[in-house]
Amino acid sequence: MACTLPCKKWRRWADKEVSNSLVQLLREQRNHFLQEFHTAEEGLEVIAEERESELEEHAQEEQSARFLTRLDDTILFAVKEIDAAPTSKKSSIISI
Repeated sequence: MACTLPCKKWRRWADKEVSNSLVQLLREQRNHFLQEFHTAEEGLEVIAEERESELEEHAQEEQSARFLTRLDDTILFAVKEIDAAPTSKKSSIISI
C-alpha cells in the first residue's frame, strides 16, 4: 500500500520532530557535561592551591629546622670555646 500525500507530510513532520527532539537532548547533554567539567576543574584548582600552600608550609618548616640546627651548632661551639678557655678565665667568668 502506497503512502498518500498526507502520509508523506506526516512522516516528514514526525522525522523533523524526532530530529528536533534529538538536537535538544544533545544540547542538554552537552551543557550537563560542560557543567561537570567546570565543577571538576574548580575542584582541581582548589586541590592545587591547597597543595601549593602545604608545600610552602613544609619549606618554611624545613627552613626553621635548618636555622635551629645552625643555632644549636653555634651554641655548642660557643660552649666548647668557653670550656677550652684557660681555667683562670673560667673562674672569673663564673664569678660574674
